[in-house]
Amino acid sequence: MGCGVNGRYSLGTGSGAWTSGPFFLWRWTTHRLRSEVRANPSTSREIDRTPRNRPPISYGSPILGRTRRRVANRVGCAGKRRGGNMRLGVMIEGQEGLEWELWRRIARATEDLGFESLWRSDHFFSLSGPHDRPALETFLSFVLAAEETERIRFGPLVASMTFRHPSLLARMAAQIDVLSNGRFVLGMGGGWNVPEHEAFGLPFPPVKERLDRLEESVQVVRALQGTAPANFEGKYYQLRDAECYPKPVQTPLPILIGGGGEKRTLRIAARYADEWNGTGMTVETYQHKRRVLEQHCADVGRDPSEIRHSQMSGFVIGRDDAAVRAHLERVVERVPMLGRQDAEAALDGVRQRGWLVGTPGEVVEEIGRREEAGLSRIMLQHHANRDFEVLELIAADILPQVQAAE
Repeated sequence: MGCGVNGRYSLGTGSGAWTSGPFFLWRWTTHRLRSEVRANPSTSREIDRTPRNRPPISYGSPILGRTRRRVANRVGCAGKRRGGNMRLGVMIEGQEGLEWELWRRIARATEDLGFESLWRSDHFFSLSGPHDRPALETFLSFVLAAEETERIRFGPLVASMTFRHPSLLARMAAQIDVLSNGRFVLGMGGGWNVPEHEAFGLPFPPVKERLDRLEESVQVVRALQGTAPANFEGKYYQLRDAECYPKPVQTPLPILIGGGGEKRTLRIAARYADEWNGTGMTVETYQHKRRVLEQHCADVGRDPSEIRHSQMSGFVIGRDDAAVRAHLERVVERVPMLGRQDAEAALDGVRQRGWLVGTPGEVVEEIGRREEAGLSRIMLQHHANRDFEVLELIAADILPQVQAAE
């Protein structure tokens, strides 16, 4: 018997899995959320299970539409849109106290406020607090995101290749893409956090092997997307006439490679990625990494313009200096290490790590610098994940200035 719902959930197989296995867990979760919504109609919207006729969204297409216009009118920013070519997404640390109802609210807010995408980390327990903080399973949470939204893209930033076999990853990614009608982006990385592997008995090979496995994993995922039975002969993974159905809506399914290692990670991105994502980068650091990536593209014979460049960036934003410090205090509750120094030192420190810091006007200027340098998407690392007011502030005073209009 596995960990469970009143002792009823187990990792079942055969016909019993429909009432006691992963399918039951999803069905139970949906039922629980529906019950909570009905019990609290004043604070939650009824979950609409009416089939939706949603057209596929091409990768990288503008996302502004009826929902965004409605939000713009509500927050009073429709008349001052300047617009750019940047896309802003919300990134959540899924291991830092993320629960089902909160995740549902975040997904809906991300869509309703006009953000382009929603992302989350892939970890088994908290990295900055006690290990009893809720940590929703990454791919199961994307099933809920697919059902609760209609427009935004979403995906892991990034899925660790040491946690799952790439064949399983390919199957889950394809089916979530079908469920969302072509809105899933598969973020992949080599894995890094030793304590998680030790706690759960997962092998943690040396960095070379992890990157070798990452490169093979991308090839396995790509092979399983094809129409013919897949065959692959790698050092770590093999396929023998393997078939994976249903196929993803997007062809090919977008693959994001995360990391900034110049010898291997950026070379893997140059060869296989639809999107490369870095983190903790100033504009100057990004420009250097970009040059390295472009050289790898030249070496493997690929046009570098085929690869979208994105960045995960923490942020501390407020209407004025006092509000910026107040937001910093809320962030410190989830990232205690930032509270070991005074506010000014903490803000200077996170600026040097590529965070967006300041008033909306200051942040708009910094985003403009990053766009000019070549970035086209920023995933805003939302540490204070229960703070919806700051998301509303960004939607009102920043999104209209930096995100492309229809």
